[in-house]
Amino acid sequence: MAIADLRASVRQMARVLIHYGVKAARRPRVLGGVDVYQRELVDIYSRWADELITDLAGADEDEREEMIAAALALLLTRLRDEGRRRLTEAAEAGAGELTDEAQELLDDAVAANDDFLESSLIPALRERIETGIAEADLPDLGESLDAFDARVGLYAGAWWTLYHHAYALRAEGKVTAYLDPLAKHCNECPEYQSVAGTVYDSMQDYLDATGDRMPGEFECVSNCRCWIV
Repeated sequence: MAIADLRASVRQMARVLIHYGVKAARRPRVLGGVDVYQRELVDIYSRWADELITDLAGADEDEREEMIAAALALLLTRLRDEGRRRLTEAAEAGAGELTDEAQELLDDAVAANDDFLESSLIPALRERIETGIAEADLPDLGESLDAFDARVGLYAGAWWTLYHHAYALRAEGKVTAYLDPLAKHCNECPEYQSVAGTVYDSMQDYLDATGDRMPGEFECVSNCRCWIV
């Protein structure tokens, strides 16, 4: 992170804390796994997009359709593999070990992630590429694909939700739900979490209050960075 960006983050944090009048809790280090996953997703996609634009620029028009199909298949494989690896880490970190229940959660999360990639992301990318090719403007296509990395990064949100569902399997006694003071929150998150920490007598009480939802399943979905300890 650049110094200017770091200073801006610190100033933002100070403003938020002054607004809330409380000391924010420190997020558990293990939850940094979602940030690692997000960076990996964006890096995989960015390198792929750069390679594709380079290849398309040097290809004949009759080669491009086959090249695009092969490139999209490769991206899907890379993102799926990264998803399976990182989501396994999330389940293990949350549950402590891959019990049968945790494995079931993991299997469901991986299947949903694979489906989202195949049925949503890849078709959207194909449409964007084909539109750019039809307009015969590869430089603009490159810029358009670069702007797509934010959407790819949102797939890391599955890590956050899976971790918390796995954590719920072993949570005992009271739990505290925290609102990240630096996140841009939806209308729902402050109802169930707070910067100072909202205490529930049990994980079941929390789930009863939220309608069986965990962080990542409120209005802000993949952008959610609330957490439970």
